[in-house]
Amino acid sequence: GIKDDSDGKYTDLLKKYLLEKGNISLGGNEKYITVNVVKDETKKAESHSISIKKDGIRIVSVDEVGVLRAFDYIKTLINSAHSFSFDETEIVRDTRFDVRYIHS
Repeated sequence: GIKDDSDGKYTDLLKKYLLEKGNISLGGNEKYITVNVVKDETKKAESHSISIKKDGIRIVSVDEVGVLRAFDYIKTLINSAHSFSFDETEIVRDTRFDVRYIHS
């Protein structure tokens, strides 16, 4: 199943993508995706980690935008490998620069 601290809004996006792109449903109990937002003042906005294990994926982010960045990174992995199969790995993606938005 899927555990999501954000009432499911983030994992719903990923579930929809996986179903559309790979006809993969995450409704069973075989695999899991866990999403946690844990505030950490020592890290910059959007920083996140992705832990890929044989039984599921765990995402920990400092904010909600970091969760979306993690999902986007997983989608990039899927698209570049042309596969939904991953090696077990730990990925830490710390934002290097403060996020700035430019308005025109």
